[in-house]
Amino acid sequence: PRHQIGKATKLGTCNATVLVAIIRRMDDTSKDFASWYGGLGEPERDSFARRANTTRGYIETHLLGAQKIPRAESMEALAKATETFTVAELAAWFYEATLTRKAHRNSQGAQ
Repeated sequence: PRHQIGKATKLGTCNATVLVAIIRRMDDTSKDFASWYGGLGEPERDSFARRANTTRGYIETHLLGAQKIPRAESMEALAKATETFTVAELAAWFYEATLTRKAHRNSQGAQ
């Protein structure tokens, strides 16, 4: 819906899966934001967070833990700050990480 543009929204698993497939088709690479970020030293992480207009705490707690999918504006700032990822690559990574975490939780609950 129009009123939700730019805000974090919950997508159904089916819609998110379709979105990931579309994004992958647009930009067929398997870049891993968590690995990229993990390769940064402490000073580079601080610098990256500042360039992305966020904090290391937010990145490490919410984004790397795939607890949240950034808003469009935040994803654009992250992509620009990395100088490595496109918005499409980051979107694919965040949605895939979220779906993977949800599937893992569901399989744990089924046991």
